[in-house]
Amino acid sequence: MEEMQINIKEGIKLHIVPNEIYKTNLIRIVFTTKLNKENVTKTALLPLVLKQGSKNYPTQEIINIRLEELYGAEFNANIDKKGDLQVVTFESDCIKDRFVPNHENITQEVFDLIFDIVLNPYIENGTFKQIYLDSEKEQLRKMINELIDNKDDYSFNRCIHEMYGNNGYGLYQLGIESDIDTIKCNELFEFYQKYINDAKIDIFISGEVDVEQIKNYVIEKMKDVKERKFDTPNEVSTIDAKKVDKPQEVLESLDIVQGKLVLGCQIESNIENQKYVGMVYNALLGASASSFLFQNVREKESLAYYAMSRFIDVKSALFIRSGIEIKNYNKALKIIIEQLDLIANGDFTKDNLDDAIITINSFWNGVKENQELALDYCYTQELYEQKESIDSLIKKVESVSREEIIELAKSVKINTIYFLKDNG
Repeated sequence: MEEMQINIKEGIKLHIVPNEIYKTNLIRIVFTTKLNKENVTKTALLPLVLKQGSKNYPTQEIINIRLEELYGAEFNANIDKKGDLQVVTFESDCIKDRFVPNHENITQEVFDLIFDIVLNPYIENGTFKQIYLDSEKEQLRKMINELIDNKDDYSFNRCIHEMYGNNGYGLYQLGIESDIDTIKCNELFEFYQKYINDAKIDIFISGEVDVEQIKNYVIEKMKDVKERKFDTPNEVSTIDAKKVDKPQEVLESLDIVQGKLVLGCQIESNIENQKYVGMVYNALLGASASSFLFQNVREKESLAYYAMSRFIDVKSALFIRSGIEIKNYNKALKIIIEQLDLIANGDFTKDNLDDAIITINSFWNGVKENQELALDYCYTQELYEQKESIDSLIKKVESVSREEIIELAKSVKINTIYFLKDNG
């Protein structure tokens, strides 16, 4: 997976990732800005409105017809977060040019469509079309409300919010429902004009392309877009978790049957290669079928329907998530904490450590052959201003020692205990 990077302008970069495995080319245009309370909802609403229509394709129906003409190319817009950043991605995949009659330049035509949607929005009377804004406000409201239907994700996000508050990583990437109705058409259009000239822009293409041709094409498309300054990786994580003398306990009640227990932890280690040690520690604790949480909390004690952990490197954070019977809250919490203590005390075997490393490396070897995950990896590397191959990452994971695991484990401090229970 040899990535080629081409600086188009300051703050705008083209990434070309050759891939011969798939019959499709995958295109992404990624906009990155800081997550903040003032703009989080507008940023989430913006791609929904943009994909309703553009100057040359003024309705979603016409866009869909054009996608069908492009041999069934697909198009999506997604909103996510990475650390304290909000990430908007416009994505399309299309059949490679060599697989279509006369080797038509389908890839460039798909690029034309995406750039038109992103850079030439449909405008009426100098602003966005009101009916588009109204319909997408309701769609965004629905998306935000759907979070509460998924009690696992809801609990995870609630724990994050309790740790980080109303800024940065503490915000939900889809925004704040109460802000939706306050957004006016002209306000969102003015925000778009600023956003398009302020956000960090990364343009990705995975597949088979003529490098010189695509470089010149992107330069031409971006000629009227201004340079911008974006200080990565310093921008990635600027908001710290709330300082607590002891773990804060947050109990919330909803109409549910299965309780959701989430522990939010801070890693206070200054170990040099924390990224790699954290990966192995996380796999050992709760990211595999042989992990401590899975084996001891779920299998041995039968206290959880599921029990897993997730390491957020950019925030030096660890989250433990489990679904439990509500009556077992105290017992489950006690045994989960015991798993943290076991690793910190070095009560794990070489086989445990080897299994954790095998789990991680199996995942990363899979990334190399997965078009979407490979671009995710390239984007993360861009944010961190790193150029590390996956093979190099795997070697560093394999070099993590028992002593490093224990050192990091001893620094793990529980910040927030969040429990979603029933109304009883």
